[in-house]
Amino acid sequence: MKEDCYKCTKGCLKPPKLNPRKLDIRQTPDDLPDLFFIGLISSSRGSGKSWKLLELLKMYDNANTFDTINFFCPTLQADPKYEMLNDFNAEVNTFDDYDDSTMEELIKQQDARIVDYGKEKDRDRLWKKFNRGVPLEQFNPLEIMYLNETDFKQPASKYPRGEPSCIFIFDDLMGNTSLYGNSNKKGFDFKKFAIKHRHHRASILFSTQAFKNGVPKCIRNNLSLLLLGANKSPQIKKEVADEVSAYVSRDQFVNMWDQACEKPFHFFMVNYEGPPDQKFRKVSPTSWNDYFTH
Repeated sequence: MKEDCYKCTKGCLKPPKLNPRKLDIRQTPDDLPDLFFIGLISSSRGSGKSWKLLELLKMYDNANTFDTINFFCPTLQADPKYEMLNDFNAEVNTFDDYDDSTMEELIKQQDARIVDYGKEKDRDRLWKKFNRGVPLEQFNPLEIMYLNETDFKQPASKYPRGEPSCIFIFDDLMGNTSLYGNSNKKGFDFKKFAIKHRHHRASILFSTQAFKNGVPKCIRNNLSLLLLGANKSPQIKKEVADEVSAYVSRDQFVNMWDQACEKPFHFFMVNYEGPPDQKFRKVSPTSWNDYFTH
């Protein structure tokens, strides 16, 4: 079949080849979800939930996964543990509460970085073309102007680690109706952003005491990562398992959850994007790699 047979009218349609720009996806820590993920940490007060959130962020920061961390939490300024954010490699922006206008502005800034990165890549390809020995006569005046700006040297990169990436964290904001409200809104709608977060090269991480009342179901249905702390209610555990226990039965899920959280400050982790033998694990104060075998 010829390459251009998609043009024929006899039913043997073949679409033309597409050549989208390849994304330079950032490095992520081993055995944790790749970009761009949606995560949820749910546990009761005093269970070590905030520490676990910070540990997770620190692992990603050590891998230089994110350029920007946008952290929404009403207790940030009052809790000394959050001071460790000052030592992160990424730029950390903190906010005492969530509002749509702040979120919109942060998304615009991220989108602008993505556009800037695309222009940077185009100029780098232009320099590589020149460096291959292509005569200047084959460059248009605008291209020559760009080459002149860098004195015909390879341009420095603002994003040496790849495509700009950010994460939005929402901690203890269960009562915020702008963020978690179920009614349809005019203007910016967070739920719509969450559905297409990949287009903005953004990951999202929620931390809340209540699983079902904390995060809308349309977001919970798209989780890449789940961390659950101890829960004393068999009914709640069954309800959670019925919703998120993909790959195993409800009873298997609850059993692993119970085993993982036998000790204080331990969590049950589900990595929905991990290989079959690494989807479920116990997370302790000293280890993130204690996998369940089932």
